[in-house]
Amino acid sequence: MNKCYNHILLASIILSSLIPGKHALGQWNTNPAVNTPVCTTPVSNQYFPQLVPDDVGGAYIVWMETTDGNSSQVYAQHLSAQGNRLWAVAGIPITPGPGLYSQQQIVTDNNGGAIISWIDVAGATIKHYVQKIAANGQLQWNTNGLAVCAAEKTQLFFYQLLADGRGGVILIWDDQRNGPNEVFAQRIGSDGTQRWPAEGLACTPPFANYSSYEAVTDSTGGMTICWTQNAGLATRNDIFVQHINGQGMAQWGAQGINICSAVKDQLYCKIVRDAGASVVVIWQDFRFDPVRSQLYGQRVAPDGNPLWEPGGVLLADSVVAASTIAKIVTDTLGGVQLAWLDNFLPLPSDTAHLFGLHVDSMGVKVGSKKEIAVWHDLQMPVDFEFVPDFKGGAFISWTQPSLLNPVGNVYEIYDIYAQHLLADGSTEFPLSGQVVSSAPMTQYYQQMVCDSNGVAILAWSDIRNGADFDLYASTLSVQAALPVTWLSFSGLAVQSAVLLKWETADEINNKGFIIQHSANGVSFDSIGFKPASNTPGQSSYAFTDIHPLQGSNFYRLNQVDMDGKTEYSRTIRVNIRQENIVGLFPNPASGKLFLQGNVANSIICVYGQDGRRIKEIRSGSSQVVTIDISGLMAGTYYVTITNADDKKVRTVKFIKQ
Repeated sequence: MNKCYNHILLASIILSSLIPGKHALGQWNTNPAVNTPVCTTPVSNQYFPQLVPDDVGGAYIVWMETTDGNSSQVYAQHLSAQGNRLWAVAGIPITPGPGLYSQQQIVTDNNGGAIISWIDVAGATIKHYVQKIAANGQLQWNTNGLAVCAAEKTQLFFYQLLADGRGGVILIWDDQRNGPNEVFAQRIGSDGTQRWPAEGLACTPPFANYSSYEAVTDSTGGMTICWTQNAGLATRNDIFVQHINGQGMAQWGAQGINICSAVKDQLYCKIVRDAGASVVVIWQDFRFDPVRSQLYGQRVAPDGNPLWEPGGVLLADSVVAASTIAKIVTDTLGGVQLAWLDNFLPLPSDTAHLFGLHVDSMGVKVGSKKEIAVWHDLQMPVDFEFVPDFKGGAFISWTQPSLLNPVGNVYEIYDIYAQHLLADGSTEFPLSGQVVSSAPMTQYYQQMVCDSNGVAILAWSDIRNGADFDLYASTLSVQAALPVTWLSFSGLAVQSAVLLKWETADEINNKGFIIQHSANGVSFDSIGFKPASNTPGQSSYAFTDIHPLQGSNFYRLNQVDMDGKTEYSRTIRVNIRQENIVGLFPNPASGKLFLQGNVANSIICVYGQDGRRIKEIRSGSSQVVTIDISGLMAGTYYVTITNADDKKVRTVKFIKQ
């Protein structure tokens, strides 16, 4: 997560006192009372670490360091997979001597090294700089770093650094050179040359108000950016997206694409690239309630077309806006994992909850929301880190106040905790979390990354010595390797049946696969079981559903381990030719809905997008059924018609205006 801190903070944190002895070079120590030292330079404070995996099990860490609280430098360190410091014990200076440097960020250069950015707040303007560093600690570009933007305009503090996948970076920021806010970007190649205009490439139209923007890179050196833009009303911000290719050309029109223009506000958008070339955007949405927002999402294809419901899919309902921070990461199957803070049960409440939700590539919830962590009384965190574990789940970490705060202590005592969300929605640790650091005094400003092998590394500022802030780190790893590697899952309509096929690799301790079916993509039933082969290499399976529904059929596989743990495949949809058509009109509708056709002797149910049954009607002998929907909120709903004789279920979708 990118964090913005005003440089005035440098002058407000002046620490002095006795300096205890410092640690020597060492390996990972996961004892929460000890941990692994990164930088413990005497009479110096290390703040706001940022880190990135080095692709061989270790990590690069960058931080801001100050000795007097009035000036600062940016330093970096390279930790090996074993937790050893590979560079000088005090780290390597990245900036040219003491100045007003802060807001450091770091990404991979995709060649074993890293690229670091920072801002220089000396003078009347904020300047962004970047520097490339090799695995051996040698600076690769100008000694003083490369200036990102030549424009002599005030640039705001928030910015984002992205690896472009080609050995360079894209840096995005917003400024007010033309009056209103605009988002600009610069791409810098692996050789340190600017690829886009010297004053930055305009990525969004000017807008008077905004709440957030965020971007992810594509596979061609470009990026997709999302932002919230005011629609001209006091409480109306819409969600926009734009794709800019590696040459700096906007691909989705001059204004971008509006993916949500619902009434009221849509705020705090987040974006992630899925396992393919599409992106998923989530946001807080106030279309139904000005206080308790909802979380909505939309998947956008590479050509800019929204792939889920128009206006977005409802992902989570009735969350308190003031306490909700939603984050999103990719899973390994084309879907996403979400997490958000909430304390609305009940209101007012002294309990905070961290919830998680798995959503597949079709926008269908894989199960219901799950509780990941719970905090009570004064231990509620203000934020959390959320990173993919590259095994279908995610790691979560946070800083929370300790109950051991002594009265009159200058610094509140904070400890570091973590949780592991598994692919099946279960958690590895208790809801109170796994303690990462409980050393004396305060551990703060924690950050976390995870590499493709499922190894998470955390770093934070730490004043356990009672005198100044040092840097410490620790590591977490996923549980034993999953017994199945998914290769493919597909379905094909064969006359009146559906043939499912899937392939796996490297099966270990796999019991088998439960085949599950759904009429609406929300509620699933088990329809069969296929034993596992547990053979090395590639395995192929097939299953035939001889009783599919007319219309849409949703399928997923629930893989079961020998020890009972489970993991879901992605969800697929197979359409069967409609027979005995049921007419539904009008659609969209606002007051009454009419079903006409083969609906006699049927049970008719209305479901919301969350799978909750709202209405149930028995049709009797009538071929026309009237459904009153005037009391429903606007949105997408499903009607299921279940024939009482042959139990066949037909599903029809409608939109309530």
